[in-house]
Amino acid sequence: MKRSIANSIPLGTVDVIGYDARIKDYVLGKIGTVYERFGFEPLYTPIVENAEVFNGHHGEGETLLFKLNDKKGEQLVLKYDSTVPLARVVSMYPDRIKKPYKRYQLQESFRDDEVDKGHFREFVQCDGDIVGAETLLADAEIVMIAYEGLAGIGFDDFTIRLNHR
Repeated sequence: MKRSIANSIPLGTVDVIGYDARIKDYVLGKIGTVYERFGFEPLYTPIVENAEVFNGHHGEGETLLFKLNDKKGEQLVLKYDSTVPLARVVSMYPDRIKKPYKRYQLQESFRDDEVDKGHFREFVQCDGDIVGAETLLADAEIVMIAYEGLAGIGFDDFTIRLNHR
């Protein structure tokens, strides 16, 4: 059966209505409170970025970028993650960003991925970074934030795994 495009939303996206919206706001509020308690500042970056910002930074992930062109022919992308925009912000505002810079973002990201139970095209990325730290205590702090965030939203049986890419 053919799906009615006029009365639907793109695959891998969801409308969040009423009670579910309140739950989403509650969870993101709890996570934001944990970041704030550890001295992190909120950061919001545009949903639409210049494609050049993302090109060459995601390897195979670049096949998952939603690509756009504006009326002037400039190449744009929907934000794939919050890490690359963070690097852009740090390089654009050297006088405003004091290091170590502790920031968090709770914003939507978009990936043109195969839609299944664990992959959505639109999702909220909870991202925290410390830029310019001089000790490994920053890494320990990130682990503590993950622990406090999960515990703060009610999880009591979880495992935090560390890796390095």
